[in-house]
Amino acid sequence: MVVTHFTLKLATTSTWTLGMVLLALLFSNEDTRMALLLIVATAAVSHLTQTPALILERRVVHRRLALIQVMTAILTTVVSLTLGWFALTRGESRMALWALLSMHVVMASVDVFLIYVWRPV
Repeated sequence: MVVTHFTLKLATTSTWTLGMVLLALLFSNEDTRMALLLIVATAAVSHLTQTPALILERRVVHRRLALIQVMTAILTTVVSLTLGWFALTRGESRMALWALLSMHVVMASVDVFLIYVWRPV
């Protein structure tokens, strides 16, 4: 059952990602293209971590799931506020965009590390 869920999730996520990348490349301007591609990539990674999270939930390993959520909340807050502060003090709008995008990158990175690398499910 788990293999079926992961396979279907992989197929639908790959199709969605390909479609979103093509739409971003065709219809977005240069300023928003990078942001859209980054959001699509991090969303795809987050989709692929859902199956191991469901396995942990099924095994009633709520302590590890809570650790993932707490680490994600702490790290995204620290990184985005730090980048936002630097953007504010230096007056750079590009860094302000990265302050917003960093939440997606940190969230995907923490999910992948805590689910696939550190004690894999």
